[in-house]
Amino acid sequence: MTFVWKIFFFGLSASIILFTAWLLFYPKPVPKNEQQALEQAIVHMQDSRYDSAVHVLEQWMTNTPRNFSHDDFLYQQIAMIYIQKAYKEPKTKSESIYKAASNLDRAQSLLDRNQTGELDVMLFEIGGGYAILGDLSNENKCQFYEKARQDFVRQLTLIKGDSYTAYGKTIPLGRVRAEVRRHLDEVNTKFSSASCQTNE
Repeated sequence: MTFVWKIFFFGLSASIILFTAWLLFYPKPVPKNEQQALEQAIVHMQDSRYDSAVHVLEQWMTNTPRNFSHDDFLYQQIAMIYIQKAYKEPKTKSESIYKAASNLDRAQSLLDRNQTGELDVMLFEIGGGYAILGDLSNENKCQFYEKARQDFVRQLTLIKGDSYTAYGKTIPLGRVRAEVRRHLDEVNTKFSSASCQTNE
């Protein structure tokens, strides 16, 4: 390879590296709504930049005037980011589990304070997060499985009737109820297999 070609390929490689770095680290535009914040968080997650994904959502929650009663969903999303990080980065697994649990607890607390009596499957989502943490954790496996069990049981009590109508759409509840029961059965099996004791 001639000297000229070496210079050309060196310059091309440097340009590619600089462009890639710009894509990764150039500040993203400030989200204008919750959907944009979630989309930016997803992009960071796809790049395995989990802390940046969390930062986007936390900044949105801290600096944006909005209906704070819906933050249970955002806390649950942050928890799922930390759960993904726990799977992908074993060196910080314990810390990620702790942060995921903390955000699920916040989501649960907000949900409990803002119960409207209407059908909401957020308990199912939060319970699912606790169930995954039970699979991941060694020290607090039983505690997480118990929280998942409680959420799934509570969710079942909120699913009443055969269908639910909102915004002009009717949703059959038989499948929803069956899915929650399936997850409850799975967690009950794991709870027993781990020799956990029910808190009376």
